[in-house]
Amino acid sequence: MLTRWNDFGVFPSLGFRDFPRLSRDLDRLFYALERPQALAPRVTFEEREEAWILRSELPGFSEKEIELSVTGSTVTLKVERKAEAKESEEQTQAASYRYERSFELPTKVDAEKVTAELKLGVLTVTLAKAAETRPKQITVKAA
Repeated sequence: MLTRWNDFGVFPSLGFRDFPRLSRDLDRLFYALERPQALAPRVTFEEREEAWILRSELPGFSEKEIELSVTGSTVTLKVERKAEAKESEEQTQAASYRYERSFELPTKVDAEKVTAELKLGVLTVTLAKAAETRPKQITVKAA
């Protein structure tokens, strides 16, 4: 019985005509690995009966570099650090950084009762739910 010989073994569909595509895909992969990726801070939400709790890890940022806004049920977190001018050779230049993200909550937020605290690099925001969206306890009477 005759069997056909395959020079490519495991990769039967990979022929010489496929090398430009393979080279292009590898170039794309290595280019993506070389670019510095912008790091986004981790953000978590916790729902409580009367409020939403937003926590974000922002190590090294001061309260002056953080901006928080609330509109209806949308919360927007902006963090911006501008590069400082280098005064002498001994000083290192801080890199500029900008991050902005909006979150849509399922319930409206009472903007007057929102509080925010930055402690040990963790931003904790308490977003009080609007009074009309809080669950109401209804008593059932026997007839």
